[in-house]
Amino acid sequence: MSIETREFANTMVTIWYKRMAGIGLGDDVTYDVTTTTACYELGGSSQYSDVNGVMFTPQSMYWMESMTENPRLGDFIALGDQSAIPDPIDAVGAEAVRIVALQDCSELGDIDDIKVIT
Repeated sequence: MSIETREFANTMVTIWYKRMAGIGLGDDVTYDVTTTTACYELGGSSQYSDVNGVMFTPQSMYWMESMTENPRLGDFIALGDQSAIPDPIDAVGAEAVRIVALQDCSELGDIDDIKVIT
């Protein structure tokens, strides 16, 4: 983790990792829930392009240490420790992850931070 992320990542966030069980139309969706610390910006002022090339203004952006399993497209993230809530639909302020990018917040060449955009 970069010094910058370590100093400013002091807000607890909850991440729901989407899991698919089954094949076809009857897929069951479950979530593995974890918490970590991050710094964040609510509301977006920049334009981004998602995987399909669609331009959008992000709802929120989070910066955190790279983890064993990083969030990915289709997962959910929300502020606070909401780990007791098994489904992000029931969580307060949970947003779908649209982009995850490796980022060097230290500018020293150590890409050990990630930026999550919803």
